[in-house]
Formats: sequence, C-alpha cells, structure tokens
Amino acid sequence: MSLARYSALTSSLALKAHRAFNLKQAQRSENVALVV
Repeated sequence: MSLARYSALTSSLALKAHRAFNLKQAQRSENVALVV
C-alpha cells in the first residue's frame, strides 16, 4: 500500500470518527436542552 493511499484512508476514517463524535455531542446537547 502506498503512503499517499494510507494517509488518505486514515484521514477519511478520522473525518468519519469526527462526524460521529459531533453527531453524538449534538444529540446530547439537544437532550440536555429538552430536560432543562
């Protein structure tokens, strides 16, 4: 596997993880707003 392809794959996974984290944080803040 080439280094460029590896870095592209890694950044793609990082981006997906970042989106998933942001989604969870958004849902959590919505839940807090609903509770309050």
